[in-house]
Amino acid sequence: MNNQSPRSLFTIRRRTHRRHCHHELNAVASRRFQSLELQQAHDLLRRILNNPDAYDEHYDYVFGGLMITMAYGLDILPHDDPYINAAHAALRVMGEAAVPGRFLIDVIPALKYVPSWFPGASFKRKAANGIERPIVHRKQANVSCRKKDEASQELDIKHVAATFNPFTTAQTRGILVIFLRAMMENPTAQRMAQREIDTIIRPGHLPGFEDQDQLSYITALVKETIRWWPVAPMDTYRGYRIPAKSVVMVNAW
Repeated sequence: MNNQSPRSLFTIRRRTHRRHCHHELNAVASRRFQSLELQQAHDLLRRILNNPDAYDEHYDYVFGGLMITMAYGLDILPHDDPYINAAHAALRVMGEAAVPGRFLIDVIPALKYVPSWFPGASFKRKAANGIERPIVHRKQANVSCRKKDEASQELDIKHVAATFNPFTTAQTRGILVIFLRAMMENPTAQRMAQREIDTIIRPGHLPGFEDQDQLSYITALVKETIRWWPVAPMDTYRGYRIPAKSVVMVNAW
């Protein structure tokens, strides 16, 4: 592989990662996560019941913990888990670094050559605070990489496990926020969904994966929520076309 071009290396590595992800997340293999998903779903319901105003924080914590458990097999603490905190801290740093013009190096690229103590090199000091701290070794990762090159194997494991990181839960969280809005705006649909659950599910029980085929209205409701407001990049906004590779800066005011 050392004789391959950078583009070829990227393509080969990406295919390797996709193959390992498919091995872990295909329709059959992913069923082994169903009990964990149900456990986390019940935990989310309890959190919302106890503190409904913090529902968005509950989404972040529960789904972030689910991703970490799936990737690394780690048990997440009920509150203030260090792995989730580290992931959220990294997300804040990444968000800050992604703002165009946030650091002087965006204007003067040559600053990448100066030492971290040099004026204008604060980006290097911030980056040093976010240096990778491995939380799992090869035997603990729930991915199967079979390569002779140990360094390449280690890198593949890290990259594949990173696809399970808490940052990837934004879409799931967004869909649930949209669902909450849909239920508030459509109380009739909410009553019909509750009626189906009350009819199909035994008293004192919550729906499970084994009930999905019988919960036709609930299944349609979930699909319609995803279709109604897709949580995905758009090429237009309020009639304005956004060209590819555009830098979009959000005006929070």
